[in-house]
Order: sequence, then C-alpha cells, then structure tokens
Amino acid sequence: MFIGVGAESADDTTDSIRTELRKMKTSELREELGSRGISWGNFIEKEELVKALAEAKMDEAGFCASGLVKPGQVAELSGAEIEVEIQDSSSPLLLDVYARWCGPCQLMAPELKKAAQVIGTKARVVKLDSDQDPDLASRLHVGGLPTIILFEHGKEIKRLEGAVMANQLLAFVESHGTKGEAAYT
Repeated sequence: MFIGVGAESADDTTDSIRTELRKMKTSELREELGSRGISWGNFIEKEELVKALAEAKMDEAGFCASGLVKPGQVAELSGAEIEVEIQDSSSPLLLDVYARWCGPCQLMAPELKKAAQVIGTKARVVKLDSDQDPDLASRLHVGGLPTIILFEHGKEIKRLEGAVMANQLLAFVESHGTKGEAAYT
C-alpha cells in the first residue's frame, strides 16, 4: 500500500517537472541538457528533450545532502557545506582544495570541469578555497595546492597534490572503482 503511494508521488513529481519543462523553448532545453553533459543531438522531437531533462532533474534531486552539487558540474562550497557533503554517503566526493592566487590551481580548474562532466552521477565534485576556510584546509592536512582528496562514507580514500589533467583525475577516481559515464579523450 505504501509502495503505491510512493510510486504515485514520484510519478506526480515527474509529471510536474515535465509540465514545467514543456514551457521552455527547444534551445533552452538543449542548453540545459548540454550543461549537464547530456548529448541531445539524436533527439528529434521536443518531447524527447523534455523526457531526458526530466530524468536528469529527478536524478539530481537525490544526488547530494546539501542540494548544492549537481551531477557533471563542479560546485564551489564553503567549509561548512563541504563538511556536510563529506558525511553524505550517497556517492563518493572528489574535493579540490585550491587558492585563487595559485597558478597551478587556475591551470587545473578547466581540467576539473572536464573530468566532472565525464564523472557525471558517479561522484560529487566540489572545490574549497583554502583562503576562505583555512581551518578546514588545516584539518584536512593540506600541505600543497592544489590538493585533490577522494572521500567515501565520510572517510578519506586517497589524495593527490599538484595540478593534474582531466584524464589523470579520471584515472584517480576510476582506480577506486568509481568510473565516469563515458571515456574521456
């Protein structure tokens, strides 16, 4: 009995999302799908775009504890928000600790974005400005910038220090068993 109620509620939510998405222009739907790293080139009808975006939005709804991290994107969070995300066991967390003045950090930023697009829903990708929250950076034992830390179930699994390219980030995450949704070239 409760299962049916839950299913109806999910169906109602999906229908509500689709109704809102149908109000958007086709170009806006394509832009939203593209920002999530979802290929839309094979979709012919607008309804196909609506369906794909509705599915993505439903997946995003349960993606993280704070609601601030979206699949396939890099979220810059405060120290308090990152502490919430570290404790969230819904998926692994890839954390980039950086500083705005750090040249290698700035070089790596677009590479992190590329990697996040490939990782998609397999892991949450976030950034912490070490100058904005030096206490958390210290508690995380960050000795050099950038520092990439992979967490799972609230525990650090492994880390990298120094700037790395997208393919190295993907190999770092995949070596733990969290594979991206597509191969990165």
